[in-house]
Amino acid sequence: MNGRSTKTLVLTGMMTALVFIATVAIRIPVPFTQGYIHAGDTMIFVSAAVLGPIPGMIAAGVGSSLADMMGYPQWVIPTLLIKGLMGYLMGVFVNLQAKKAKQRGALILAIFSALIVGFFVTLSRHGQLNPQLFIDGLEEVANADQATAMIAGVQRQLIAVLIGIPTLTFLASAILNRKTGIKITGSVMIGMMIAGTWMVTGYYIAAGWMYGSFILPIFSIPWNVIQFVLGAVIGMILLAALNRTNFKKYIE
Repeated sequence: MNGRSTKTLVLTGMMTALVFIATVAIRIPVPFTQGYIHAGDTMIFVSAAVLGPIPGMIAAGVGSSLADMMGYPQWVIPTLLIKGLMGYLMGVFVNLQAKKAKQRGALILAIFSALIVGFFVTLSRHGQLNPQLFIDGLEEVANADQATAMIAGVQRQLIAVLIGIPTLTFLASAILNRKTGIKITGSVMIGMMIAGTWMVTGYYIAAGWMYGSFILPIFSIPWNVIQFVLGAVIGMILLAALNRTNFKKYIE
């Protein structure tokens, strides 16, 4: 094993530990679901941006799944796959040229957006997204009026998500550039959006399969979006700070 391989191995282990610590240190339970939001996505973005796709995938998947062993063992395997691919996607887009990142990112985001919108249109047209399903499935919902209001709220949140993800990410980058003078590249921001969008989609699909219903996991979508957007913003700040230290010469 040469020096570079040893250095990569050590850094991967260190970032795996940081993903684990950031995930378990702060856990905020999500209403209506059995999940929680945390700060682990920040370290996933940083590890993938610093180390690249494969080490980023290992740090993200292993660190996150180890955290799920502490109280959420049923999520260990889904998390390993979802978070692992999240780290890989981030690492791939960071290494792409800006033009290629924009082209591929726009295509993937369009596909994710079409799937989300198409899913809810299909549910509405077939009468599956109705108040009674929420009354039967959630103890917190007492009547049809409350269920109807919650359905409308979720739909508004999803529309806000589709508009807000790119807006907030680019706004944070612009503010960071103005305050620090360090520009976060477009490929990094696109990588964060793609990786975060996959994470939200992946957990929704996994929860629907595990619970036998694709209705109840709807409530986890906005919270997962909040988690990864905050993780992206904090991750950009950390990456800007690392760029000031010229850290790349120490890991190459």
